[in-house]
Amino acid sequence: MHLDFSAHYIETMVRDKMPSEEEIEKILAMTGKITKDDMLNCGTCGYPSCRDKAIAVYQGKADIRMCLPYMRERAESMSNRVFENTPNAIFMLDRDLCILEMNQAAKSLFGLPAGASGTYIGMLLDTTDFEQFRETGKPVLDAHRPARDGKHILRQSISAMPDGDYLVIVSDVTTEEEERREHETLRRETLDTAQKVIDKQMRVAQEIASLLGETTGETKAALTKLKRSIIQGEDI
Repeated sequence: MHLDFSAHYIETMVRDKMPSEEEIEKILAMTGKITKDDMLNCGTCGYPSCRDKAIAVYQGKADIRMCLPYMRERAESMSNRVFENTPNAIFMLDRDLCILEMNQAAKSLFGLPAGASGTYIGMLLDTTDFEQFRETGKPVLDAHRPARDGKHILRQSISAMPDGDYLVIVSDVTTEEEERREHETLRRETLDTAQKVIDKQMRVAQEIASLLGETTGETKAALTKLKRSIIQGEDI
């Protein structure tokens, strides 16, 4: 008996749909690749060129964020946006504590002109924490210090950057400190008033007790005298 195990197959290769040039350019633009100079073709995404990566994104084989230069540029852009829009004053200082860079909040808080780079930070802030940071190498977090103008209370944090420069974040907490002090003053005054009321009540209680004691003694003496009179009357 002869069995035939042969089989015949028809080629059914599935070919991925190719994007148009316009679609490729649109995908490239989404990762900041507008000109040829923007297309580094570094290969870190796993594809030989930025164009091949864009085609793979179109075909659903790759994530558009799989691009190291794009993600790095995006992170830097986000950092710059935070740097410029945070309400906290931010300074970058060199090792001599001179300003390398600062954000708009720092300029507004201290009234600094645009060309204030190179200014010694000690002109603006108490340097006690900076000296401590230099000696110990430990970051300073949320230290409250008076400003040089004597009008503001500042909260400052100091840390080191990888290149050895200093990052300083400062916020004005004058209003918070004033409210805290007012609350503390009110608390002390309330405690003092409560203690005075307690002391007065104790004095009144002692005076009442003293009066009650005298009255009780007089009543006892009168009743004893009356009792004796009655007894003597019965004997007669």
